[in-house]
Amino acid sequence: MPHAHILLVMAKDVDDRTPRYVDEYLSAEIPDVPGPDDNSPRAEQQRRLHQLVTSHMLHDCGDWCMVNGKCSKRFPKPFSPFTVLPDDQYPQYKRRSPAREGVVVPEEARHLYGNTHLKKKGAVSILFDNRHVVPYNPYLTLKYGCHLNVEYVGAAKCAEYAFKYVLKGNDRAYVRLQSQGKPKLGKDGLQIVDYDEMEHNFQARYMTAHEAVWRLMGYPIVGLSHTVNVLYVYKPGGRVVFEEGHEEEAARRASKPAKNSLTDFFELCQTDPEAQQYCYHQIGLHYTYAKSGGWKKRKQNVKKTLVRLQSVLPRDRVGYALRLLLLTRVSLRILENEVVSG
Repeated sequence: MPHAHILLVMAKDVDDRTPRYVDEYLSAEIPDVPGPDDNSPRAEQQRRLHQLVTSHMLHDCGDWCMVNGKCSKRFPKPFSPFTVLPDDQYPQYKRRSPAREGVVVPEEARHLYGNTHLKKKGAVSILFDNRHVVPYNPYLTLKYGCHLNVEYVGAAKCAEYAFKYVLKGNDRAYVRLQSQGKPKLGKDGLQIVDYDEMEHNFQARYMTAHEAVWRLMGYPIVGLSHTVNVLYVYKPGGRVVFEEGHEEEAARRASKPAKNSLTDFFELCQTDPEAQQYCYHQIGLHYTYAKSGGWKKRKQNVKKTLVRLQSVLPRDRVGYALRLLLLTRVSLRILENEVVSG
C-alpha cells in the first residue's frame, strides 16, 4: 500500500523532552465517549475520534506479526499511569489500565482509569484496552481519517534509525525469468521447464506505479531543507580527533598542513571583535570557512544552516575536554592553561 514515513523537527520554543509535552501531542489510549445527551460540536468531534481510533489504531496480533510466538511490534504494551521517557529506550506512553470488572468507579476518580472497546472479528469478539492502541495524534487522525502512527523521537539512536529507514535505498527483489513460449512436454505428458537457474535469477529494483509516475514527472524524491556543516575537533599540533573505523579519513586529514578550521578560529577571535562572542560551533552560522583556509563573514544571514561539532568519546580525555571548551567558551584564542570547571 502507498504510504509515507515523515520525520518532523519541532520548533525549539518549548522544552520538548518532558512527558507533559509529549502528552500534548500524542495519545496511546482509547478516547472517552461523551454522554448521549451531549450534542455539542466538541462532543461530535470526540465521537468521531473514538470511532477512528477504534477502527484504525487498535493492533490486533495475528499471524502477520507473530515471530516465535511473540508480536514483532511488541504488543500488547505495558500499562502505565503516566508517560516515561527513558534514555536510549522506546518511550513508554501513558496507557491507563481499565477498572476491574464489577468495580463501580466514582466520577471524580474516572480520570484514573482507561477505556476498553469490544470489537468483532468475524464471529469472535475481542476486548481491546489501552495496551493495544497504536500511538496517534488526535488532530492528524481527525484530519486524515486513516491509520496514522505518530511516535516521539527523543533519543539519538531513534533519530539514527529514522534517517536510516527513510534513506535505506530502493526496493529490490530477486527475479526469475522463464520462457513464455509453447511449453515443452515430456513422454509422460508433463511440462518440462529447462532453464539455467544461475543465469535467470538476479536481483532487480522494482517500484509501484505511483513511484514510476512520480519519477516520470520529474518530481523530487528526497529534499534537504538545511545545509549541514561539520566542524572537527583538532588536538594541539593540528591532529584531528577521530573515532574508531575512520582511520583512513583521519590519515587523509593528517597529511594536510597543521592549519585548519580550529586554528583559524583562534586567529579570527584575535582579530575580529564580533567573532569573540561566539563559541566554535556557533561561528559557522555567522562565518563561512573557505576551502583555501580562513573564516569569512557571511554576506547574507543564512537561516537554513546547521553546524555540527564532531563527537569525541569520553575515554579520549584531551579530545573530550577540548570539545567541552569549544562548546562552552567564547573568544578562545589559545589552548594553553584552559581548564574545565570541576
